[in-house]
Amino acid sequence: MTRPITQSAHTDGLSRRQVLHMGTLFIATSLSPSLGWAHHINRSLKLRNALTGESIKVAYWVKGEYVPDALKALNHFLRDPHNGKVTEIDPGLFNLIHDIARKLEAKGAINIISGYRSPATNDRLRRRNSAAAKGSFHVKGKAVDIRIPGHSAKSVRRVALRLKQGGVGYYPRSKYVHIDTGPVRSWRHA
Repeated sequence: MTRPITQSAHTDGLSRRQVLHMGTLFIATSLSPSLGWAHHINRSLKLRNALTGESIKVAYWVKGEYVPDALKALNHFLRDPHNGKVTEIDPGLFNLIHDIARKLEAKGAINIISGYRSPATNDRLRRRNSAAAKGSFHVKGKAVDIRIPGHSAKSVRRVALRLKQGGVGYYPRSKYVHIDTGPVRSWRHA
C-alpha cells in the first residue's frame, strides 16, 4: 500500500506547488532585467541639450540605488533654458531614456530637445504653438522630447511604445519623440 504524499520537514510546511512556484519566481527574477541581478547594474546617461549646447555624462544608478548628486546634476541639466528654473525630475524618466537607448543600442549622446518647462514658459509656448499641452508633463518634470543620433524618430517611437512605460508623442515633421512617465498613451502630431 502506498502512503499519501504529505508535507515534509524539507519544505517547512510549504506545499510542492508553493516550492515549485518559488523556484519559478527565482529563475524569472534572475533573468529579468528589472527584477533580478540586472536590476543592480549601473545605469548612466549621456545627454546633449539642443537649446543650451551643454552635455552631460553621468551614472545616476549605482549598485541598486539612485545617486543623489547625479540626480541633482540631471535636474539642473534639464532646467528650463528660458528662465533657468530647476525642478525635481522624475527618476523614472531617466530610466525610460536609458531603456530606450539600451534597446536601440544607441552610441553617442541623446539629444534633449525639451526637458523641464516652467508654467510661464509652457504658457508662452501654448500661445505660439498648439503642440504644447495645457497640462504638460514637461511642467511636472516628467517629460522630455528627444532625438537619438543614428535612429529615426519612427524607430525611437516604436521602441518607446513597446516599453509601455508612459506617454509617447511622435512629431515626424520636427523629427523628435516626446516621452513621459504619465499614463500609457500615444499620439502623432502632424
